[in-house]
Amino acid sequence: MNRSSRFAAPFRLGPWTVRPDLNRVSGPDGDVRLEPRVMAVLVRLAADHGQVVGRLDLLDAVWGDAVVGEEILTRAISELRRIFGDSAREPRYIETIINNGYRLVAAVEPVEDEEPSPAPPAVAPPGDGSAPSPPLPSPPVRRAGPRWWAALPVLAAAALVIAFIAGRGARTGDGPAVPGPGARSVPVTAFPGHERQPALAADGRRVAFAWAGPDGSAEGIWIKQDNAEEPLRIGGGPGLASWPAWSPDGQSVAWVQWDGGQAEIRVTSSIGGAARTLATVPGAVVGLDWRPDGRLAFAARDTASGLHRLRVLDPATRAVRELDSDAPAGAGEVQPRLAPDGRRLAWIRLYADGTSSLCVGDADGAHARTVLDGRSGLAGLAWSSDGQRIIAGVDHAGGYGLWAIDPDGSAPPRRLTERSEFAWNPTVATATGALVYEEVRVDQDLWRVRILGRDPWQVETGRLAASSRWEYEAEFSPDGRRLAFVSARSGSPELWVGDADGGALQRLTDTGDAAVSRPRWAPDGSGLAFTIQDWERARVAWVPASGGPIRDLTPPGEWERLVGWWDADGGRLLVEHGRGSDAHLALRPVTGGDLAAAPALPAGLLAWDPSGLCVADGGGIIRWRSGAAEPVVPGLRAVDHDAWRPAGPDILWVMRAGGHAFLMLHAEGRDATATDAIVTDLPGFAGGNLAVAPDGSAVVYPRLGAAEGDLMRLVNP
Repeated sequence: MNRSSRFAAPFRLGPWTVRPDLNRVSGPDGDVRLEPRVMAVLVRLAADHGQVVGRLDLLDAVWGDAVVGEEILTRAISELRRIFGDSAREPRYIETIINNGYRLVAAVEPVEDEEPSPAPPAVAPPGDGSAPSPPLPSPPVRRAGPRWWAALPVLAAAALVIAFIAGRGARTGDGPAVPGPGARSVPVTAFPGHERQPALAADGRRVAFAWAGPDGSAEGIWIKQDNAEEPLRIGGGPGLASWPAWSPDGQSVAWVQWDGGQAEIRVTSSIGGAARTLATVPGAVVGLDWRPDGRLAFAARDTASGLHRLRVLDPATRAVRELDSDAPAGAGEVQPRLAPDGRRLAWIRLYADGTSSLCVGDADGAHARTVLDGRSGLAGLAWSSDGQRIIAGVDHAGGYGLWAIDPDGSAPPRRLTERSEFAWNPTVATATGALVYEEVRVDQDLWRVRILGRDPWQVETGRLAASSRWEYEAEFSPDGRRLAFVSARSGSPELWVGDADGGALQRLTDTGDAAVSRPRWAPDGSGLAFTIQDWERARVAWVPASGGPIRDLTPPGEWERLVGWWDADGGRLLVEHGRGSDAHLALRPVTGGDLAAAPALPAGLLAWDPSGLCVADGGGIIRWRSGAAEPVVPGLRAVDHDAWRPAGPDILWVMRAGGHAFLMLHAEGRDATATDAIVTDLPGFAGGNLAVAPDGSAVVYPRLGAAEGDLMRLVNP
């Protein structure tokens, strides 16, 4: 048979016949056409059937240098499983190997020689706009005639040529605009302590950063040059130095010096010398960027609202003006970054419920639109050197990593760093495309505080269900005997359940790259509702407490997340349905059915308990009765809206003061008087939620360990 070498040979998977040349599979239910990339994934897995094929290998083989995220591969695998009637939990065709990739477990059988098919018509590249994939080897089947592996040298050579051409096309200046699949991280610094907030000069050869020095006593701004190990301290002083930014000509460095009360924007020569103060602003500054037009963009606290607003500073006149970014009420804005051509500005918008959005507008922040919404955290932005992508530190599925994001939304985000890396605060050299970021090493565990006695308070504190990965968002079951929490111990953040002492652990979910949050026990303890969020949407799901299939409660295509607990009858959940101006509160039935109208609740609701206690974005715990708000705990900050729980007639909550967190007990006496008492301090409290046993005898909270960090460079292989 004289088949074109462009296509892999046909093969069988169980009752299915796979025809790569026709992008078609035929089986018991007839013919099914596959997208070319989906077929290419199947052919690549079949080529090494029985062996694990890494996710990055699949992305590289099928999508080449196209800027895509790992979720596009996840969708391709899901499509294949749907066609074959396969299950991720009990795979008969494709098995997921956590943290590694996939393997084809079904037997691959040859198809007897048949009449050659007519050549298919030329097709446009698939929707990602990339060039067609290089030819892939046929699956290893036994057949007469020439062996399939004989073509491997030719195919490998072709792949190298295609990769070389694509790589040249992706370059800007002396380096790539965005690192491609398989990029590796190499250290730029390896000093003691934590090097923070890097900023690359345009040539990519010098990096400025904040650091406390080798012995931790010289907090300031330092510069390290390529091929030189010793850094140079160029500025600092009393207080905290942060956010270095290079002048467009590379001769000067500006930074923020904060003493705890007000912040100064200072500038000095890149080789050191006397510093000048360009502006003094109240409160902390979050983000500083030296624009191509010579002005400095930054975010400073507005004294009236207490929220950060975008501003621009003219170094020549030292005049400061606020940018008109049309921020919604109650939202702050930080970390402005101007595109290399000076036409577009990107920044992070912070909401009272702790979520973040990535916004893009014109150079002065006008005509803002949301590029990425509803994230649990964004930390650091940089534009690629060609201005076509935004590199951002995104908290996705429980861990910060670097992602390349299309500001126009025409391509899905693509992960740049490995899942195991905790990466944020990227910086890109505008002339070369070099990319440096901050890698942080820190563990987060659950800690339990057992309350042994009162008057005086007696407590016992210790780790609970600890691992070397992150744990957070714990919740006690209604009977207090079990504990649910989110843990990354399996390689990705998933929902786990165990006994109240942290033993007999069982994983309940396998969501891969999706983020799991807000687990909420059913009143009878039979299962848990929780929110799943991927790049496309958020949805509410349900899983039995003993394990079993996950059931989506949110209909396909709709956006929904949990806001509070179950309602009084235990059959419905309070959710926020829709996004933006369409968002509204509603009750989602657990057993199916339409949304129901939510009870009358305060505006800006962040958390809700059916007993009538809730938190709105004005801060503090209130009791909502008959449409009226009664203040209960005014000291709870809005960002800690989930750091409280009822404990019988009392409330346990978290107060922050002087940089420390304290566990507080709010008790109301019979004479309607209320008292708030400090139970104990909560060292390392990481924020988020507070789990409280129903009888108030124990509290579980997330605790951060000591953080260290180095600067890393992401380079193509």
